[in-house]
Amino acid sequence: MSNKEVRIRGVLANPKDRDLNCDVDLCVDTGASITVIPKKVARKLKLQKVGSAQVQLANGHIVEHDLVYVYLYLDGEGLTLYAAVNPDGDALLGCDVMALLQFQVDVARKRVLKPLKRFRVISMVLSLRGKRLCEILSSKH
Repeated sequence: MSNKEVRIRGVLANPKDRDLNCDVDLCVDTGASITVIPKKVARKLKLQKVGSAQVQLANGHIVEHDLVYVYLYLDGEGLTLYAAVNPDGDALLGCDVMALLQFQVDVARKRVLKPLKRFRVISMVLSLRGKRLCEILSSKH
């Protein structure tokens, strides 16, 4: 494990039967364009192969992986996604899910940052000595 590795806990489930689920520890991989799950997890969740794809690994090797649909519940968010099945490896959270959920990675603190979804500005009027902000910014002193 790299000292810069970022990990996040999640739950994977069969999208047709979410009672078939398991906890997973995902390595956040900003270089992976697709999320990857271990074959033993795909078997446990009874996920059906929906295709296959050639995947280029970080070392440059090209391998063939099965593709499945899986439901991922991650830090309060859930979605069905397309994932590659790795016959003998770790679960990787790829850029596909990171982009959909608008997560960012703080490598220095080894954590995933979520966007502020509940923050809404209903109305904001800033004033300084009776002037609106746009008047203050546009006036020349």
